[in-house]
Amino acid sequence: MNKIKTRRLALAAVLRIVLAALLSAPVATQAEGRTYYVATNGNDQAMGTIDSPWLTLRKAAKTMTAGDTTYVRGGTYCEFVRFTASGTSNQPIQMLAYPNEVPILDGTSLGGCVNLATNKSPKFQAFMTITPSAHYLTLSGFTLCNGLQGIASHGSNAVIRNMTISNIWQHGILVGGDNSLVENNFVTKASLANNLAVGIVAANLNFDPEHPLARHIIIRGNTASYIGFGEGILTWMTDGTLIESNVVYDCGAENIYISDARNTLCQYNLSYFTPKTISKNNFERQVLRLSDEEVTWPRSSGNLVINNLFFNGTHTNAFLDAFNWTRHGTEGTALFGDVIANNTFVNVELDTGPRLKRGQNAGSLIQNNIFYRNDGRPLAKIPSQAGLTFSHNLWSSAPPENAGGTGDIIGNPQLACRGNTGPGELTRDYFALRPDSPAIGKGAALYAVNAEYRVTSEMTPLNIGAYPAGNPFRHATNAVTYPLTILSHPEDATTGAGGGNYVAGETVAINAVPYPVNVAFSKAARTAIYYDLDPKTHPKLPANDLVFQNWVINSGKPIIADTNAAITALTMPAGPVSITANFTRKK
Repeated sequence: MNKIKTRRLALAAVLRIVLAALLSAPVATQAEGRTYYVATNGNDQAMGTIDSPWLTLRKAAKTMTAGDTTYVRGGTYCEFVRFTASGTSNQPIQMLAYPNEVPILDGTSLGGCVNLATNKSPKFQAFMTITPSAHYLTLSGFTLCNGLQGIASHGSNAVIRNMTISNIWQHGILVGGDNSLVENNFVTKASLANNLAVGIVAANLNFDPEHPLARHIIIRGNTASYIGFGEGILTWMTDGTLIESNVVYDCGAENIYISDARNTLCQYNLSYFTPKTISKNNFERQVLRLSDEEVTWPRSSGNLVINNLFFNGTHTNAFLDAFNWTRHGTEGTALFGDVIANNTFVNVELDTGPRLKRGQNAGSLIQNNIFYRNDGRPLAKIPSQAGLTFSHNLWSSAPPENAGGTGDIIGNPQLACRGNTGPGELTRDYFALRPDSPAIGKGAALYAVNAEYRVTSEMTPLNIGAYPAGNPFRHATNAVTYPLTILSHPEDATTGAGGGNYVAGETVAINAVPYPVNVAFSKAARTAIYYDLDPKTHPKLPANDLVFQNWVINSGKPIIADTNAAITALTMPAGPVSITANFTRKK
């Protein structure tokens, strides 16, 4: 009996040793994938195991296939890495820092930032590049410093997280692939060369007329600071970007910039300026800007700015610019189906456009915001209230012309103003409401919607201003159905004003929420094709981007209750025509 017990104890001891050995080194999360290792004392002719690691990240990038993971040991590496292979949704390719160690890619010995000035290396060379053909890659845990560009990710479904990036002449992180995630990164002192670069940017750089916008990119939980000539966070030529829970401060241009983008949800961010901003330009400080710069690409619309904290501690003014500035030639640009709600502004001016009458605001809501100033500067500049609804805002003094609305409160919001306001020191606690704040419970219920997100409040009654301790708003990303109306049949070039059927290629304007679109009828089948704004100057989106349903002519009985394909037999009556339908934005 004692011998059996002894053998069992010995076997248990062996099993414990084996288990400890297995747990001592990380393994890939995908059972089918392989695990490799890179270390500064490795050799690319080795096996790539933990005991016989490779020397370069390039070797790992060229070797890995779907499901594989490479762990990079701590130390300094001097190389550029390019990923061309793809993972899958269940088996991504991963290059990760070894647990509790920090691998560093340092460009100093590669020429560093000097390369751009001397042209000794390709312009905009990134430490890590994910090519357009490479999808489902994860990069995590690296420090990148002293180079031209940090990360350039062009493939879809990329994950960039837990990176520290500094002293970069161009972009810190550029991501352009659909359904990508940029999370928990720290980017500082990027865009040191010129104002065309950004700390973290979501952007479509493919310039494909059939796919003009990068879609469903998430920028979450990052810190961007001291971006010398450019923006801290930019979403440009995108659709459905989620910008949330980021901290951005002291950038040379805009802290956050939503440009030529639609259906963005920008929520629960902290954006501020201090006297120590390193801007090398004399830009007016922008805690956030909404604008359009591209002449021939889709106009911005349906952008939601909700539950953000904005602060200015400099001796000059700072702004939230909502189309008060746009680039010359961008006609038809303005607030269109946008919502600015439950934000707190401290010494920040709200300016709305449209600039130089280049467009007309429409269907936009400014609600439940705190506008507080103690520096004597203006609270807001609103050239016209047309197309804007102001409601339940708190103003520290009388609201400016065109800015007043139902449920407004004029008075001190009684902010806690706790803690320091220096760079990297300002926290959300500063914006908390004191128990005697007149903003508590005085907000209107919020329902903000665009073609990608529906934002609703979970608290009743709502406060006016932001919720610094958390986000009480729920956002859903299901497809949303909107009503539309074709108001009348346009003039028919062949039969005269108001007569005839819709003809091949003819485009009719429809009035939709949150933004207007056009419907064209194809030559072969008269099926509905979705266009953004004017199809003569703007590219076509994919024909299956929307599903049109429940068509009704002149308030009669529904004639079509299915999808686009059923419109093949549609014949329009002569004269003015009113058509109603629904469209659903497909995910």
